[in-house]
Amino acid sequence: MVSPRDRGYDSVGRSAVVAVIGSRREAIAAHISHARKIVGFRNLLVHDYPAIIAAAVWAIAGHDAPLLRDECAALISELHRAD
Repeated sequence: MVSPRDRGYDSVGRSAVVAVIGSRREAIAAHISHARKIVGFRNLLVHDYPAIIAAAVWAIAGHDAPLLRDECAALISELHRAD
């Protein structure tokens, strides 16, 4: 079995954690729908991988990931403008 860390889930989740608890956490989290749920999902992937249901992951990837991608792109653009 390939570990979640090897699959890259850890680094993706770590980015979400940093976004939520970083120095600008409230401002950043306000731009990311379901920020706390993202962190919780990362924790599940990394710490309880056997409990993951593949269909649920695909549903999240298909439904929620595009929105997250768009929100992150908008946030990155806003942060670049602020610098």
